Amino acid sequence: MQELLELGLRAEFIERALAEKDGALVSQAVYWLEPDVPAPLLVRSFHLGRQPVPLSEIRGYLPYHNCLYAEKEIYDHYAPQGRKLALMTIEAVGYGYLRSFEPLLRKVADRQLEVAQDAIAREGKRAVIGGENAFTRVGVNEIQYTDLPNEWSTESQKVLEALVALRRLDHTIAPGLLERMKTQVRALAPEGSLLHKRTMLTLDWVAFDGLPDAAFADLLASGGDGLPDVSYWAADIGTSLLKRGMADRLAKLVAGMDPFRFYSAKFCHWPLLEHLDRTGLLRLDPQWIGADTYLKNRERGIAGPPWASPSGLS
Repeated sequence: MQELLELGLRAEFIERALAEKDGALVSQAVYWLEPDVPAPLLVRSFHLGRQPVPLSEIRGYLPYHNCLYAEKEIYDHYAPQGRKLALMTIEAVGYGYLRSFEPLLRKVADRQLEVAQDAIAREGKRAVIGGENAFTRVGVNEIQYTDLPNEWSTESQKVLEALVALRRLDHTIAPGLLERMKTQVRALAPEGSLLHKRTMLTLDWVAFDGLPDAAFADLLASGGDGLPDVSYWAADIGTSLLKRGMADRLAKLVAGMDPFRFYSAKFCHWPLLEHLDRTGLLRLDPQWIGADTYLKNRERGIAGPPWASPSGLS
């Protein structure tokens, strides 16, 4: 199929790629056409083949490229799924800054949390299908989950990832919703447990990132409760600061720890990566995950996300 491109037959190449049923070949066609990939072909690469292949495709491509030109087609493809959006898809659209996914993400986030062990007792192993849960293989086709009391069910993981995605997309989240989530965590995850700590760290960053500018600055100045763990959310906290024009505060933060903690080649973090590289706060290594793709896109002049205001008001 590549020979069509070599002959300058781009239209014929695209037509053939759109008709192709081999997901691996369609994926390769997308890369051959970069940076000018037709939206229908990009979307097609996200759903060919049996799971988890399509999910791996969207997770591996969307977060590392500017796909805003295809946002409508991507949204139209996933909108019918509603609350059934997969965890990987939720993560990808947040990294990809596809703000139109807001109504779908709000539907996903409007659920109760449930510990994985309790969810499996209630509905069997389907409660953790598609989630990120620790396991070991006990046979060719059998797995054994190893830490269910300290993990959330797949649906609960989706709730938390939807909240994170909404903030990466600069959409507002009602403080009342976050408080309800924290109340659930306190009730379900023992204080001091890894599940409790990890989830609270997530909710702390979501709350911090969504603060109005004045409250955001006051919290930074006070250094009090409510500040998220920088080591856990470095790239997102760095982005939070940069969005608010706090470059000096960002520089001090980076200087006080390993700069690599702030590294992320995800699309929503491109402006941060550009800033860190241009100011010498972090020297990029093309061998880092996603760095080569980022640098190629930068050389092509492909822009990062058009941020809305940090408070979520366009």
